[in-house]
Amino acid sequence: MPTPSNVIFSDFGATFTKHPVTSDIPRLTNVDAIKRSVRNLILTRRFERPFEPDISSRVTNMLFEPLSALTELGIQQEISNVLATSEPRIVVDDIQVNINSQRDGYDVGIIFSIVNSFERIKIDLFLERLQ
Repeated sequence: MPTPSNVIFSDFGATFTKHPVTSDIPRLTNVDAIKRSVRNLILTRRFERPFEPDISSRVTNMLFEPLSALTELGIQQEISNVLATSEPRIVVDDIQVNINSQRDGYDVGIIFSIVNSFERIKIDLFLERLQ
C-alpha cells in the first residue's frame, strides 16, 4: 500500500499526441496533473461530462455578466464550491478574482496545497468570454 509521501497523481496530456521516442501518450504527473484538473473543473459546463452532470461549474456562464464586484464574488464562490466538491486531492488556501477591464475579463489566482503536503501551489488564470 503506498504511503502519502510516494503517491503519484497522473493524468493524460490534453493533446493526446504521441511521444516521439516511446510512442506512448505523454502524461502529466503530480502537481501538473492536479493543476490541469483544477483548470478543467473551473471551465467545465453542466452536462459537458457524459454520465457526470454534477461535475461542473457555472463560471463560464458568469463571464457573460457585466464586469462588476458582484460577478467577481460569484466567480470566487463558484470556484470554491466546485473545488471543494470535486477535487478531494487539494486544500484551497485562497482564491483571488480581480476584474481586468483592459482585457475584458477576470484575473484569477488560486493558492492551494496537495493533501498531505506542505507545498503551496499557485495557479494563475485569465477568464474571458468567448464570442
